[in-house]
Amino acid sequence: MQHISVNSPTLVAGGASSLPEYQRPLSFYGLAPSDDITIEEFENFSFQRLEMLRKIESKATRGLTSEEESKKLADELRNVFNLSTPEGRRQDVISHHTLRLAFSAPDRRSWFVKMESDLLSLRLRFGGDVKQFIESNGMHMEPVSRSNFATLASDLDAVRAQLSAADQKMVRVPLTPDAVSKVPFAEASELVWKRSVLLRDGYAYVFNALLLPVIISRYRLALRRGLQAASNQVPTIQDSHTQLGSLFGALQKYDPGANYEPSGGTVDLASLDMLAKRSFPLCMRYLKGVMDTDHKLKHWGRQQYGLFLKGIGITLPDALQYWQSHFTRVMSDKDFDRNYAYNIRYNYGKEGKRTDWSPYSCSAILNMQPPVASDDRHGCPFRELSATQLTGMVTAELESANLPDAKERIEEVTSLAARNHYQLACKALWEASRPVPTHSPDGGAELREKPAVTHPNEYFDAAEAYRKALEVEREVGGVMPVAVDETM
Repeated sequence: MQHISVNSPTLVAGGASSLPEYQRPLSFYGLAPSDDITIEEFENFSFQRLEMLRKIESKATRGLTSEEESKKLADELRNVFNLSTPEGRRQDVISHHTLRLAFSAPDRRSWFVKMESDLLSLRLRFGGDVKQFIESNGMHMEPVSRSNFATLASDLDAVRAQLSAADQKMVRVPLTPDAVSKVPFAEASELVWKRSVLLRDGYAYVFNALLLPVIISRYRLALRRGLQAASNQVPTIQDSHTQLGSLFGALQKYDPGANYEPSGGTVDLASLDMLAKRSFPLCMRYLKGVMDTDHKLKHWGRQQYGLFLKGIGITLPDALQYWQSHFTRVMSDKDFDRNYAYNIRYNYGKEGKRTDWSPYSCSAILNMQPPVASDDRHGCPFRELSATQLTGMVTAELESANLPDAKERIEEVTSLAARNHYQLACKALWEASRPVPTHSPDGGAELREKPAVTHPNEYFDAAEAYRKALEVEREVGGVMPVAVDETM
């Protein structure tokens, strides 16, 4: 059985349980594993961790982020690696560093940093000891001197009173120098945004009971630096251990949304405009709008939109007709046949390797290289569009539904996008534009089913299912939603 060290291409023997990297239940993973690790362990541990991170992502995109749901998720994750045992900690450290290598490329880092930060936050919130974590990991939190505290006491008391109104636990927090830390403004940005700190001269004065966001901020910074270092190691490791290179590739391709299976039905080109208005997610509605006005998309836009159309049931002959009818407004038939027809047939598995290519998932779209040129149109509109453009698109969609609270809903969607919660923004748009009947025979059970927003085609399928369920509700109950656009 082959043994490999993730820290170095050389083989290192040692007693795992006594190694320093496995001594603390929770850490910033500053020390990479240095003991013998089998390729089977690399695979098993890393895929277990990836499942954990995907589960965290799935809960977030479905909006299951309440205290109760978060605790339930933390309890589930606690069963994956038992951090109270040396072996559980070993598995945790090995899996983290394996994924760190696999996701070290610049276009993959942001997802990994976000998910790992959420994992550490869950672990510390439910079952962890923040104070012990700070001490055991040698994190320095600058104390507040008594003289400085005296000048800030009244303002800190006002902050504490404001916090206590929302959280009764803050009432018991003492107003003493030992209860407050002084941290750079940038490390407490989340708390600043929530108005949970006192700001003075570029520093945030934070009650120690609220230091978790500061820890997570430092963790993100450490992770980004670690990912940069890991990316420099990857070529050497792949050259020395080809099996690890294959594993990294498999981990990168693992995507829950990639398992999407088309329904098998077909969609007529004549119904495309109607379907786009009532059931396309914003990303595909945006790309269709570009086609309708510019009659052309560059490569990644064609891939994203073309495979989506394939997934909803546009046949190859209709796809060729659709793209040709647009492209030949800006080029000759000969240029279209020579430069674009082959790629369309290729995506349908009729050319080249004859692979039946699947539509892109949300994860794949978010991992695409962002648009660079002004005529690059692809990716997630919640991330790529300017605030003005996005607000315009969201406003157009929600105002057409005649919602009484359209302004608040628009603000909710755009605010989520501004805070980098792109899939949650998409989900919020879904919920706002598809209201449930107020008085429904069965409480609108089917209409309350919402997509997890992990795949544009699943969004489309769910939107069509909503439409059918709405028709049934009307027939059975004679009811209408609070507001609905009859053209949707």
